[in-house]
Amino acid sequence: FNDEYSPPEKAVPIVFENLMDDVYDPADWTKEAIIKECGHIPLIDPEDEDCNGTSVSRDCHSVRYVNPSRIDQVWAGLQNANLTELNITTLGDMMRLQDTPAGSHLYLHDAPMRYYCPPGVDRIRVPKYFHTDYRHLEEEPDDHFPDIFISNKGTGSPLHADAHMTRFYFQ
Repeated sequence: FNDEYSPPEKAVPIVFENLMDDVYDPADWTKEAIIKECGHIPLIDPEDEDCNGTSVSRDCHSVRYVNPSRIDQVWAGLQNANLTELNITTLGDMMRLQDTPAGSHLYLHDAPMRYYCPPGVDRIRVPKYFHTDYRHLEEEPDDHFPDIFISNKGTGSPLHADAHMTRFYFQ
């Protein structure tokens, strides 16, 4: 299996179903559970001196939306949400706003789970088919893995090969 599908140069999307059913308790990953456990986390790290409370810089927060007019300009047409205009400061604020017309387009994109939901990190179990986190192969690995994406129910991503040929899976 690993020789056939795992080398980064292959980039073959594979769908496994029910792979982790015996490992995860779905109740741990409901919107309500995440808000209860991690909803208090600020969307902008107050310890980050480079952000100075700003809500626009891509490096300061991970709240995005797709702007169709920017599809040809930036990857996937992603644009930073203006947290000040939306009047949101925490992960819980964003997740509750997603249930309204004003925020249904928002999602937490490729965000470091260690910051946005630390308790969730201990519950992550990487399937044996995902034996490598490519960031550990970098000269200066960061503390980004695992990443988290949070969007509204019914949204998702079409089957695709990741731009960096990394392994990922959805819950």
